[in-house]
Amino acid sequence: MSTTVTMRPRRLKAEDVIQDLGVVRLLLELHQLIVHGVQALAGLRQKLPQQIIHENRPSYRKGAHEA
Repeated sequence: MSTTVTMRPRRLKAEDVIQDLGVVRLLLELHQLIVHGVQALAGLRQKLPQQIIHENRPSYRKGAHEA
C-alpha cells in the first residue's frame, strides 16, 4: 500500500500576501535592530580603549595631595 502525495501549487490570496509582507517587514526590522546593536558594541569596543589610553592624567589641586 503506497500512497502518493501530489502537491498542488497554492494560490495566494491578497490577504496572505499582505500578511506575509508584514512578517517579512517585522523580520527585517528585527534584523536591523540587531545590526545596529552589534555596530554600537563594535564602536564602543574601539572608543573605550582609545579613551583609556589617551585619557588625560587627573590634575591635582594645590594642597590636595598634602595631608
